[in-house]
Amino acid sequence: MNNQILSFAFMLANLCLKSIENAHEESVWAATWVPATEDRPSLLLTGSLDESVKLWRADELDLVRTNTGHSLGVAAVAAHPSGIIAASSSLDSFVRVFDVDTNATIAVQEAPPSEVWGMQFEPMPEKINQNHCFGFRLLHLEKLAGLKSIENAHEDSVWAATWVPATEDRPSLLLTGSLDESVKLWRADELDLVRTNTGHSLGVAAVAAHPSGIIAASSSLDSFVRVFDVDTNATIAVQEAPPSEVWGMQFEPMVIDFTL
Repeated sequence: MNNQILSFAFMLANLCLKSIENAHEESVWAATWVPATEDRPSLLLTGSLDESVKLWRADELDLVRTNTGHSLGVAAVAAHPSGIIAASSSLDSFVRVFDVDTNATIAVQEAPPSEVWGMQFEPMPEKINQNHCFGFRLLHLEKLAGLKSIENAHEDSVWAATWVPATEDRPSLLLTGSLDESVKLWRADELDLVRTNTGHSLGVAAVAAHPSGIIAASSSLDSFVRVFDVDTNATIAVQEAPPSEVWGMQFEPMVIDFTL
């Protein structure tokens, strides 16, 4: 993300950009929306190679707080749908779960032998998923113990994963993107493969799902972002994002916007 926060309002046709230069001292590797609570509006959470996590007011991108503690770059961040807790993972192989408003540590999980490059809280239960090379695990926050995993989920490294909320017609799904250029949908409970989406010409670096569970997006090292219908795979919009690839996306809560 080249050392800036990119806030995109992508209304399926028009692209509006807001950015902050030098938001961190090093490259920004991860970003996600933190939903509003009764006491505050929604926030933007970013993680950087500079080993820090920062919280920003979503509207004006004013800095709220800087969290430190990781000993290497922050590779992924995630926020619980309640807006109360969030998590950050680092190249030091540790995942930290913390209170958004106080920064109090709730849990710390070491995830050897490799770092965690993507995380997403499940829409309703207190679960979080982490994606590792060639597979992914589900963790329960209460014990942070491994629940389920699939080895060789893709033909190459899994670079991105997110939950797709349930709709009236189907349960929640898990969406993964890989260096093998594909996007896959899995049933959340048993992790059975539902469908494989192709179309990107290089590895998939990020995926995101709208809170409605109806649409999702994938971005690739080919610099294209694709928005598609989750159930039919029909393309809704394609956006080229030069001059560089998009490494993180998240739909803004409640509206059809997302950050890149």
